[in-house]
Amino acid sequence: MEATQLYDIVIVGCGAAGSSALESARQHAPKASILFVGEEDRPAYKRTSISKNFAEGFAPDAFSLQDQSWYAENHIDTAFGYRVSAVDSDAHTLTFVSEPEERVSRTVTWRKLILATGARPVFPPLPQEVREMSLHSHDIDKIEELRACVTALSSPEVAVVGDGVLGVEVGEQLSKLGASVHIIGKGPYPLSPQLNENAGTELARVLVTNGVSIHRPAQPLRYALKEVTGGNCVSISSGDGSEICCANAVVFCMGLQPRTEVAVLAGLDTGAAVRVDHQLRTSNPDIYACGDCAEHPDGRVTHLWRDALRQGEVAGKNAATALSALEDPVEADESDQIEYSYQPFRLKCELFGHYFFSIGRPAPAAIGNYNVREYIDGDRYVCAYFGAEDQRLHGVVMYNDKDRNKLYMQAVIDKLTEEEFTKQAEL
Repeated sequence: MEATQLYDIVIVGCGAAGSSALESARQHAPKASILFVGEEDRPAYKRTSISKNFAEGFAPDAFSLQDQSWYAENHIDTAFGYRVSAVDSDAHTLTFVSEPEERVSRTVTWRKLILATGARPVFPPLPQEVREMSLHSHDIDKIEELRACVTALSSPEVAVVGDGVLGVEVGEQLSKLGASVHIIGKGPYPLSPQLNENAGTELARVLVTNGVSIHRPAQPLRYALKEVTGGNCVSISSGDGSEICCANAVVFCMGLQPRTEVAVLAGLDTGAAVRVDHQLRTSNPDIYACGDCAEHPDGRVTHLWRDALRQGEVAGKNAATALSALEDPVEADESDQIEYSYQPFRLKCELFGHYFFSIGRPAPAAIGNYNVREYIDGDRYVCAYFGAEDQRLHGVVMYNDKDRNKLYMQAVIDKLTEEEFTKQAEL
């Protein structure tokens, strides 16, 4: 067999988790040989920023997490624009091919492998002709395609299917580009899993006031191509058959599905995502997984940027520590492997000059286990959830108090008492 290049650590996936794992691995294994592999033809970037800023446009490297020069300075080999096509867990080899033509194929050998393959946008079943007019906003290429599509039309009408944080951010940006925007959601108000009724209703008011139409039709939705003057549009109808809108383009923001293809190639245990233990090791102890592609022992799959960064930090350190153990088993110490434990992080959304925030908001069915306190001061709104048993802060929903958003997050992490919280937040 032809010899392949050996890397101490290979990281697959150039999102938040992958870039964080890379920095952590380099910090804890300064002399290790490391390869960073990603499907997009550019360095890792802050994905959550692109949906907030595409109306004005941005430079290709505006949201890069590491400069191209950083990789060279830190002796990191990169393979951007490559898709993993094969993994042999026994031989510790990985093969990747260039995207999209697959003209170049390369196989390397690894000692430790970190999967940070993220997640892909969810699409409903669609007729082929409708799928060709459908877009998502998960990566820069698709954002650029969406922007070009809208700016090329004199009177664009765009449907955004999904009213989570990505859907409302995309809706705002499309509106700023001059499009007539229809946001189509399922819940009683936008961001209904994260916001309470007061905050969600205010968010809906802000959108409508700024010209965005919100629809909450009977499900399931129906999609069909429709001929109109000047071209075709996608007709979207509710479950009862009534037409909601006829759009030049449809942007699907219906959530994310963990990407497990590489894990399957490696023969790893998967469920909703790649199953990991508390140290983020997969069913193969030489392979770690982190971020949106990881399913934790409690069944949780998180989709928050800051949590992906935290998982990547843990996976990178543990892979580096395990690598050191291979080199010096006498000095190996299992306690050097750190554990990942879930920590609540804030979800924030800023639209048309209004700021919305949520962390640890209880599910509606569990509200009876909390003492709910609401505070209103002008256009500032805060709702705090204190445990009925421990009398400690477990969650906050807020709008129009941007300057205190980090304070609210830390207050939930610290589980302040009501007296401590109201004093710190000046309520």
